[in-house]
Amino acid sequence: MKQLRKIMVSILILCTSLYLCTAVYAAEALEIDIDNYAVENGEFKIFLNHNQESDFEPSVENFDVAFGAQKMVTNTISRFGDTEDEYVSYKCVVDVSGSMDQERIDLAKEMIKLIADNKKDGDNMSITAFGNELIKSDFMVDKEEIKRKADALEVTKEDTNLYYCVVEELKALQTDDNVYDKRCLIIFSDGADEQATGITREEAQKATEDSHIPIFTVALLKKNHKTSHEESAKILGSFARLSSGGVHFAPALGDGTVEDIPGQIMSRINNSLILREDLNDVEVSGKEIVLKVSLAPEGEQTASDTINLPEGDVKQIQKAIEELEKEKEIVVIEPEVVSEDTVSGDVVETPVEKTIFGLPARTVYVVGGVLFAVLIIGIITAIMILKKKSNKDYNENDGNDENYDNDENYDEGYDNATVDSGLTMGGEDASRTVGLSNGNYTDILLDASPTVGVTGQASANASGGPALKVTLTRLGKGEKGTYNINVSGTYPIGRSASKAKLAFKDDTAMSGLHCTLSVKDKNLYITDNGSTNGTFVNGVPISGQFRLQ
Repeated sequence: MKQLRKIMVSILILCTSLYLCTAVYAAEALEIDIDNYAVENGEFKIFLNHNQESDFEPSVENFDVAFGAQKMVTNTISRFGDTEDEYVSYKCVVDVSGSMDQERIDLAKEMIKLIADNKKDGDNMSITAFGNELIKSDFMVDKEEIKRKADALEVTKEDTNLYYCVVEELKALQTDDNVYDKRCLIIFSDGADEQATGITREEAQKATEDSHIPIFTVALLKKNHKTSHEESAKILGSFARLSSGGVHFAPALGDGTVEDIPGQIMSRINNSLILREDLNDVEVSGKEIVLKVSLAPEGEQTASDTINLPEGDVKQIQKAIEELEKEKEIVVIEPEVVSEDTVSGDVVETPVEKTIFGLPARTVYVVGGVLFAVLIIGIITAIMILKKKSNKDYNENDGNDENYDNDENYDEGYDNATVDSGLTMGGEDASRTVGLSNGNYTDILLDASPTVGVTGQASANASGGPALKVTLTRLGKGEKGTYNINVSGTYPIGRSASKAKLAFKDDTAMSGLHCTLSVKDKNLYITDNGSTNGTFVNGVPISGQFRLQ
C-alpha cells in the first residue's frame, strides 16, 4: 500500500511539473518587430518578425496598421518561408582577431556552410572577416563559391574591432543594391572589442536599434573560458536582443549547438510574416510618417512596433499611390442603340454612329489630330528660330564680354549635369561617379542631362573670375538632401563644420576634411584630402587632384 502511495505521489509531482513548464512557455509574451517595408504591385509590403513557433497563424482581423494618422487595410498575410519570389540576404561576419583561435573559426565556417546548403537558390550571402579592418566578399548566390570563401577564413594576430564592424555592416545592408528586402546580420565572435578609440558600444547598440535589421549573434567561447569571457558574450548578445527579431546563441554555455544553430536562424526568418496593405484611399502628406503595426491574437495581449518612414521613402509611396489613381481612370463609351425589325419580328442590333457638335465623331477626331500636329510643328519651328537667333547673338558677341549673364551656359568648360549616387560628371555618352565615403551614402552625381540637377554656369565671383553653380544631391536610403553651391577657387567637403564649407556632421564614414572641389582654368577638379575611406571616381580610388570631364 505504501509503495502504491509513493508511485501516485511521484506521478502527481511529474504531472505538476509538466503543467508548470507548459504554463511558463505559454506565458511567454508575444513580441513583434517591423523588419522592413517596400512598395510592390500597388501594395505596401511590411516584413514582420515575431517570437512565436511555426504554428503561429494570426488572421487579418488580428492586425491594426496605422500609416501616420490613417488606418490601412491588410489585404493578405503570408509566412515568409511559404513565398516563392521572396529571398534573403545573409551577411555573415567572422572574428578572425588574435582573441580567437582557428578551432573556433572552423566552427563558424561549419555553420556558414550549413546555411549555404539549406538556403533558397535565390538567396545570397556575403562573408566578412574582421580584426582591425574589414575584409568583405561580394554577395554570392552559388553555394560552392560561398563554401570556398568560408574555407579561406584564418585566424590573425590583429586586435578586435567589433563595434566598428557592427556599424559598418549594418550600413552595408541598408545601402547595397544587391541586398533583398529581407536581410539579416550573423556575427560569429567571442564578443571582445580591443579598440581603445573609435566606435563605442553605445554607438553600435544605437545603430542596431535604428536599423530595424535582425541580428543573430553566436558567442564562440573557449571550452575552459573565464568569467570575463562570459561577460563579453553577454555584450555580444545585446546586439541580438536590441535588434528587430534577432536571437543570441552561446554553444559553450549550452545555448544551441553548431549543428542546430543555422537551422534555428533560418527557421526564425522563414516563420516571419509579410503583410500586404491596400494603398487605395491612402493620402500622403508631410515629410516623415510613422508606421505602426499592432497585433492582438484572441486571448493574448497586444504587441506592437513602430518605424519612422523618411521623406524619400514617403515620396516613393506617394508615387505608387498616384500610379494607382491613374489606373482607376475609366474612359466612358456611349452604348450602341438597339432597334427592332418589326417586319421579321427579330431583334437587330443597329450601331448608331456617334456625333460631336453635330459632326461624325471620326471626322472630328481626324481634323483634331491634324490641327494638333500643325500646332506641334509650329511650336518646334518657333523654338528652332529662337535658338538660332540666340546662337547668332552669342557668336556676334564673340564670347569676349567680361561679365557673363547668369542665364547663359558657359559652354567652354561645362555641360549641364544631374545628380545621383556618387559625385559624377561626364559628357553626353559618359557619367562619372565619385564616392565621397567608400561607397556609402554620402555621394553626389553629375552627368550630362539638360533637365535635372547640376548646371554648369559661369558667373562673376568677387574677384571677377568664373564660378560654377552646382546642385549636389545626397542619395542613399533615408539620406537624401539637395545642396546648391557656387564653386570658385576651392570648395572643401567633409564631416567637420570648422574645416568644410559643406559639412555632413552625422556621416561617420566621412573624414573631417574629406575632399575638395575646385575650378581652375575653366575645368572642374576633385581632390582627395587624405581621407580614411577614400574618394572614388567610377569606383576607382583617386589620389591627389583629379579632373572631371
